[in-house]
Amino acid sequence: MTNAALHRAVELVGGQSRLAELIGTTQSHVWYWLTRAKRGVPGEFVLRIEEVTGGRVSRHDLRPDIYPHRSAGKHNSPSIEPVSGNVPEVLP
Repeated sequence: MTNAALHRAVELVGGQSRLAELIGTTQSHVWYWLTRAKRGVPGEFVLRIEEVTGGRVSRHDLRPDIYPHRSAGKHNSPSIEPVSGNVPEVLP
């Protein structure tokens, strides 16, 4: 997996330390993701990076294995039909 998206995020926010500060981790974690991690950014940080970069680095760019393109799989997913008729009331 390429780290180009993470490199772009680092550049956009002004460095590894700044990215770490913005997403609530340490610079050493960001460095590790850039240089050693086989899967790149852990899933729990992907949405934060997308947010702090204003969407310029997307969740799909960072982790396409867990965030595929929206159209990917669209044709394979079962369609969900609205329920019609008598639907029992849900109890609290």
